[in-house]
Amino acid sequence: MKWFKHFSRAGGNLDLLSLISEHGFAGYGRYWRLVEIVAEEVRPGNLTCSLQKNDNSPVEVELLSRELRMSVKGTLKFCEWLSNHRLIDAEAWTSKQLIFIPKLKELSDEYTKKLLAMSGESLTKK
Repeated sequence: MKWFKHFSRAGGNLDLLSLISEHGFAGYGRYWRLVEIVAEEVRPGNLTCSLQKNDNSPVEVELLSRELRMSVKGTLKFCEWLSNHRLIDAEAWTSKQLIFIPKLKELSDEYTKKLLAMSGESLTKK
């Protein structure tokens, strides 16, 4: 996905205000970096909104923690918080430690929406 909509008042969303309150603006930035990483992976042949390897297994938390500049323990706690506040899919995180952001479908660019329409697929976790 080349683009996704980021509303200029996203910081006014109650879930994101809770994120800022709990994790500060560093947490807010980490959340949006996580969204960017997931969006970068959406392309023809991979129309999921999840962060997974070619074999459909979740990306290791160690790799994610390096990208987010956090300890593994901190990344686990952060992702747990995100799942509890519906910013990532709770079931995917709890069952597989999979980062899945279904909201990206609504925010996807027109190119990605056309790909979805042509393929008949939807942006879902695998």
